[in-house]
Amino acid sequence: MNAIQVELLRRYRTGDDAVVPPLLKSIAGIAAACGTPDEVQVEREAAAAADAVAALSDDSVTRALERAAVLVDERHDAIAAANGEDVAPQTLDEGALDRLRLNDERIAALGAQLSELAALPALERAEDAWELENGLHVSVVRIPIGAVGANFEARPNVAVDVAGQLLKSLNGVVLRTGGAALRTVTVLVDEVLRPALADTGLPPQAVGLVRSPDREGARILVSLPTVLPLVILRGSGETTAALAREAATPACARWRTPKARRPLYRRCC
Repeated sequence: MNAIQVELLRRYRTGDDAVVPPLLKSIAGIAAACGTPDEVQVEREAAAAADAVAALSDDSVTRALERAAVLVDERHDAIAAANGEDVAPQTLDEGALDRLRLNDERIAALGAQLSELAALPALERAEDAWELENGLHVSVVRIPIGAVGANFEARPNVAVDVAGQLLKSLNGVVLRTGGAALRTVTVLVDEVLRPALADTGLPPQAVGLVRSPDREGARILVSLPTVLPLVILRGSGETTAALAREAATPACARWRTPKARRPLYRRCC
């Protein structure tokens, strides 16, 4: 997606009327830029998350995470119901089903996880500073990446883990999970994370979600370097490796070696 397409997605929504000169349409390829419904949805979520980053601050994000912890408890029944719908039709092996399943204890652990994350001190931004002979003061400062994509297996708890950590570091995020967990993750985003942001005065769009269960959503996620300069690929096997190879943006891929259970991280461009 080019800069013109990103700007069009930010300015216009489905059903909007716009007058486009023929020459501009020819140059920008606007007719083709709209893409499939999945592409449009993911691109808009990514653009909105990128726009939201400027509003994030350490104090406001801490309050949002604290609020999210409360909402996990308040939305317990909705989370459990959605997870039940995810688990019921699955023919996954028992290990995969166990990772997908959220019982009462695991739902409570989501809230505890958010509370612990909120209690952590803000990241130290200044790394180094010195003064040159001419009196010029130089500083090395950490800054947020912006909006970060995250593709992960059908484990609902990972949505809270990844989104919480990226928000804590003042980044936006667009989540994409396996289709088996999509109902649960949708509830976590729409009824916990986004309302928590809105309740504390932050743009809820800072947390986006790929809402299609199709694997095409993962491919789209790694093809948007303009708005998602980094994508985290969590998973194992050839699927994750293929996404890392296909990525049009730097991707941090995570998988386990056959001989060791330690996770390995590989950056692919």
